[in-house]
Amino acid sequence: MTLMGLSIALAGPALGIDVVASVKPVYSLVAGVMEGTSDTPTLVVEGANSPHGFTMRPSDVDAVSKADVIFWIGDSYEIFLDRIIPTVAPQAASVALIESPGIEPLPFREGGLFENHAEDEDVAEPGDLHEEEGSDPHVWLDPDMAADMVTRIAEELSILEPGNAPIYQANAQALVTRLSGMKSDIKERLQDVSGGFFVFHDAYHYYERAFGIEATGAFTINPTVAPGVQRLDEIRQTIDAAEATCVFTEPQFSPSVLEALARDTGAKIGVLDPLGADIADGPELYFELMDQLTVAFEQCLS
Repeated sequence: MTLMGLSIALAGPALGIDVVASVKPVYSLVAGVMEGTSDTPTLVVEGANSPHGFTMRPSDVDAVSKADVIFWIGDSYEIFLDRIIPTVAPQAASVALIESPGIEPLPFREGGLFENHAEDEDVAEPGDLHEEEGSDPHVWLDPDMAADMVTRIAEELSILEPGNAPIYQANAQALVTRLSGMKSDIKERLQDVSGGFFVFHDAYHYYERAFGIEATGAFTINPTVAPGVQRLDEIRQTIDAAEATCVFTEPQFSPSVLEALARDTGAKIGVLDPLGADIADGPELYFELMDQLTVAFEQCLS
């Protein structure tokens, strides 16, 4: 019998557990740790949905109510879970991954050309005011912090399902190694990019710090409401004054608005997606997401 086989035998049979993951990057890391077992996590925020202002469907509530463990970033991000877990899933282990050992959350950037999106109720999305009160929750965009999340996920799953602990731990070790290699690769790819850039959602501070790039500033615009003439003029003036090379938006923003900004300022327009909305769910999603972000920076800032 192999060493892993002996370990599994000593741990006892795996009985199966119900695992819920909040958003797609978290789901991907959880699925990677669980790969090779008979269990599959359930994703709450699917497809192109955003956790900002997310409303849970009855099927989502049902999945959460049956969960043995819920993996999420934390109450500064998935506000809908913060409100419902104590009520419908008191039995579940609630694992806020932003609190994992090794993770040091960053504050939201304010001042200079970084707009505080809690200041203007007309442009704030539902949930933004709550988010602004805490730390920047987009910790998964730093591969080192993603590795810390993977380690925490494996530890929590091993407690709940010791029969699969050797698999969880082996998968986690492999993922940590792969994340380290990916970080080195992305650093090399981005070493020659240059030029200032703005983002329409200040979600990339962890990515920027990990890979040695830095945004010039951030605009805050509600993607569901077209900005007015005065607001667009303010954005154009800011881009021109900063001589920015690129403006990064997200998939939900209107193409017509972006085309107008590109035409009037001469800046390139890039698209960033911190959640991987168009990527198939699964263990590879996280790595494809990080590659997509890197390609966007390469193309817009080269």
